[in-house]
Amino acid sequence: MKTLLELVFFFLCCKVLIISIIYYLWSRVLHFFDQAYKFKKIHLIPFFVKRSKRFSKFAKNQSKLNRMKKLVCLFSLLFAGSLLFAQEFNKIVPDPDKNANILIGRCNREGLQMEPFKAAFDNSYSNYTADENIVKQLKKKLHSVKILIVMGTWCGDSKEQVPAFYKILDDLKISDSQVEIISVDRKKLAGDVDISGLNIERVPTFIFYRDGRELGRIVEKPSSTLEKNMLLILSQE
Repeated sequence: MKTLLELVFFFLCCKVLIISIIYYLWSRVLHFFDQAYKFKKIHLIPFFVKRSKRFSKFAKNQSKLNRMKKLVCLFSLLFAGSLLFAQEFNKIVPDPDKNANILIGRCNREGLQMEPFKAAFDNSYSNYTADENIVKQLKKKLHSVKILIVMGTWCGDSKEQVPAFYKILDDLKISDSQVEIISVDRKKLAGDVDISGLNIERVPTFIFYRDGRELGRIVEKPSSTLEKNMLLILSQE
């Protein structure tokens, strides 16, 4: 289920890609006429060659042609990226063990706030209050830290702990770009995403990294509170 933002991005990329292709093809036509004029093939296209002086100014400007090619490549990549984003993020599938839907694979906060997951997320988020003193200490330690969350939208602990975790991040004013979420099914499989190397036994599992090195984990439930366990992990560096 695509969100409104993804659809807008998708159609914008389509529009720009089409325009870029049209401009690129037009530049090639102009270049063809310029070459015809250059080699005096007037007998082949007499009508267009008479007007090729006007076209040749554009065609001779190789930097414009190069920019046009780069523009086409750029928006082709954006177009492909929008498709990839729409396909890989926030994918909803049926839960084979229950009459319900679950998220599978890569997702983000936006996915957790979609139906039918929104009510559980909003309830746990609003009911959690972090320790302000611990939060202040955490703020100095989360610089350049990346957090991977492996969770299940079917899991009671995930429904409780992940929104609470986001409440802490919001208190810290930490960007969502520091967080990656992978949602699994009841067999701890994440669809097309391979998590076999993460050694996930229970969910949710919060894994903290700095410079690609794992600092520590919070598995299922914190031994104290989320913010205290986070501070403990980040203080052991």
